[in-house]
Amino acid sequence: MNFTAFKELTRIEQTLFGLPYVIAGALLPFMQPDVVFQLSWLWIIPAFMSARISGMAFNQFLDREIDRKNARTKDRPVASGRIKVGQAKAVAFSFLAFFILCCLQINTLCFLLSIASAALLVLYSYMKRISSMCHVVLGLIHFMAPLMAFVTVTAGVTIEALLLSCVSCCTIIGGDIAYALQDYEFDCAQKLKSIPVKWGRKVAIGLTQIFQYSAVIFLILLGVFANFGILYLFGCLVVTIAFFLFHMHVIQEYKNSAHKLQITFSFFICNTIVSLTTMSAILLSLFLR
Repeated sequence: MNFTAFKELTRIEQTLFGLPYVIAGALLPFMQPDVVFQLSWLWIIPAFMSARISGMAFNQFLDREIDRKNARTKDRPVASGRIKVGQAKAVAFSFLAFFILCCLQINTLCFLLSIASAALLVLYSYMKRISSMCHVVLGLIHFMAPLMAFVTVTAGVTIEALLLSCVSCCTIIGGDIAYALQDYEFDCAQKLKSIPVKWGRKVAIGLTQIFQYSAVIFLILLGVFANFGILYLFGCLVVTIAFFLFHMHVIQEYKNSAHKLQITFSFFICNTIVSLTTMSAILLSLFLR
């Protein structure tokens, strides 16, 4: 397997959706002046990357038969045969084991949370066959990431850590519901589960807005509890605008081409802007305290 195929298998570019929240989770404990650097923190990035790579590999080899039938996904590396199923399985299980091993090096609480996270990573790949709550499972995975980063530094949990995790969770749930609109007709034909399939596209668009604007509320509450300043509120405004523009694009696509929505690019841009802005706002607020 060459690097190009590996990159397609794991979609490394989508690391920008979750990694900034993980970094932000590791930064939040520095609100306390007595935090002292520990070598165990060096495991944070390898743990996140290995979990993400494992999850993407699981998703691709378990969904390969479904992906082959879908015009939007038929060219994915496992579905198209460019990567063998055995290779994808090896990547999935080896990186999952490495993720748990990384967390074992950190502390007991982080290790226990890694077991729950690993179960969610595997479960998510089956969820579209089981329940329309597949989006929520993905959100819970992204809830765990910044929380575990915080736990790495403090070995405990605070309201600020939970609020940041809620920002990550709601952002991903809302975005994933919107992303599923692209496969609405295919999912209906294949009897797959999603919120758009269960409740219709209009309701799904509304739920996307509810979840993503809820992320803004959690982000503002984080600033209140952490006593961040005006610069942080500017970051909240940028996040709100990014969500608003994304929603406008989704609505416009639905009105103009309800049967074939094309929102992949705006989905990527929105999630990237929101995660990087959140991390930057927290970093600058901590630096200027």
